Amino acid sequence: MISGGFTHFTDHLAERFKFDHAYANELEVRNGRLTGELVGDIVDAEAKARLLGLIAYIEGLPLEQIVAVSEVQRSPDRQSTACPDNFIAHR
Repeated sequence: MISGGFTHFTDHLAERFKFDHAYANELEVRNGRLTGELVGDIVDAEAKARLLGLIAYIEGLPLEQIVAVSEVQRSPDRQSTACPDNFIAHR
């Protein structure tokens, strides 16, 4: 799973559904409180495309065998650069 959301939610989903890979934005917590900052790089459309390629490489799969699914309102064209022939956008 590659999400522009937050690890607080995606970690739970990844564990529940036993995903091998989960990437999302990590919110910074200091002294038990959210700071409003992120830890690490933002998982935006460009990062999603890079991460999709990384997962394919790690798993030894050509991009032609990868299917990316996205909400069309958020990033219809940027994610499709990772695997343009196997891109599904839904509303």
